[in-house]
Amino acid sequence: MRSHSEYIPLTQDQIALAQHTDIVEYLRERGEKVQKEGNHYIWEKHDSCVIHGYKWYQNSTGKHGAAVAFVQNFFHKSFPHAVLELIGNRQITFDLAAPPPTKRESKPTDMIPVAFCLPPAAPDNRRLYAYLTHTRSIAHEIVNTFIDEHLIYQDKQGNIVFVCYDCFGRVKSAHKRGTNSAQRYRSFVTGGEFNCGFSYANDNATVLYVFEAPIDLMSFLTLHRHQPWHRASYLSLGGLSEDPLRRFLKEHKSIQRIAFCFDNDINKPENRGQEAAKRFMRQFSGKYITSILCPCKKDWNDVLRDKIQKGEFL
Repeated sequence: MRSHSEYIPLTQDQIALAQHTDIVEYLRERGEKVQKEGNHYIWEKHDSCVIHGYKWYQNSTGKHGAAVAFVQNFFHKSFPHAVLELIGNRQITFDLAAPPPTKRESKPTDMIPVAFCLPPAAPDNRRLYAYLTHTRSIAHEIVNTFIDEHLIYQDKQGNIVFVCYDCFGRVKSAHKRGTNSAQRYRSFVTGGEFNCGFSYANDNATVLYVFEAPIDLMSFLTLHRHQPWHRASYLSLGGLSEDPLRRFLKEHKSIQRIAFCFDNDINKPENRGQEAAKRFMRQFSGKYITSILCPCKKDWNDVLRDKIQKGEFL
């Protein structure tokens, strides 16, 4: 067995071969489950990770790269051991002048950009309403506002589509969320811009509330719907990547205060939501007045449903 401190010589050809390994085939050989979604794949274990050939992007963290970085990130390998893993642990001295095996190698070319297009809409929003208002307890008036402003709709498969706009009102990306509570489904619409988050934006707002997920954003608005909530702006990152926040702030110069409203993962080994909130506070406190709004439950939807169950909320 090689020690982590042992020097492992690698040629540029070997590194290139590893970098361009088809990630889906690599995962399947490890017994992992992946699901095709349009022109890309979703990894079941990490459903915010979008895979296309030898490239990947994890929407929840903003991390991305080629195959070697994928193995380093998710399987905790050093760079040389990740390369060895991807080329099948062959002897380091094997001759790459000969034609390499084609089973697990993708063509080392850049991906052809996929055109972004919103999923076709269903003739009605019945499943959307049932899921958001009954399953998630979000107020009808909040749901109606978001539908009227073309922020959400139901697609032909019965999923909720959360539409993401830039500051000029142009659709740049979209997220899908399943309405079947028994079968979790989330997806990023192919071809969209990962750094454009889901938002309710007021062009004159000086305050921005930032969430991990659209459901929590809408739950928070339900909890505060009797207040003048329209005066502020609200952004869902679709995870914990700072890229959508940086883009939003660049496009909305009026923001002065930011409240980070991330999950409170108290029952997990790592409270990633609150750790991220503290990190974001440090990163953005120089230019903005920052604060943390921590839910007393796991997330803001749990807070909302708990209050309704206890009869504390109307």
